[in-house]
Amino acid sequence: MRGLRGGSREAEEEGRPDLGHVAGSVVPLPDMPPYRLSSRHIRRSLDAVATEDRDVRRALRLVGYPAERRRAEGFETLLRIIVGQQVSVA
Repeated sequence: MRGLRGGSREAEEEGRPDLGHVAGSVVPLPDMPPYRLSSRHIRRSLDAVATEDRDVRRALRLVGYPAERRRAEGFETLLRIIVGQQVSVA
């Protein structure tokens, strides 16, 4: 399990994050699953949905599958995502 610097000793001992207090302790973070939005995974997932949903099946026939939109990992990407949700950006 990875950790993030910050949190109180009490929160750490109880196994819960305490993000309101930044000290030198380590707050446990869950292990992250591998990135799964590759073009192949998107296609497989949409195909599974399309077997049950005729509207999705029709949409895939008309417009095809969405392109993979992978961005660099990091704080800048996080901010771009947040801004993109709040303001229309191209």
